[in-house]
Amino acid sequence: MLAMLANALGSACAQDPLADKVYFGFGVGLDHGGLGVRIDVRPVEHLGVFGGVGWALGGLGWNAGLHVPILPGRGVSPYITGMYGYNTVYV
Repeated sequence: MLAMLANALGSACAQDPLADKVYFGFGVGLDHGGLGVRIDVRPVEHLGVFGGVGWALGGLGWNAGLHVPILPGRGVSPYITGMYGYNTVYV
């Protein structure tokens, strides 16, 4: 019983290795695949990888890409984004 309590307390105090490295959200736009969801992962400090999937008003829209900050560590940091995907609507 004591071992189980110690294990539970130890895991509660351990820091999550993905804290501040994975972002998830709902939204609208090309980077969300239309009306959909997007996930961002920061595998290293100054590189972000993202993917989105959603409904593009007539079918499935999706994309994937990466973004790199130009001036990291400043108050305002512009970034460059490269993205590939499919968000076409035929009427």
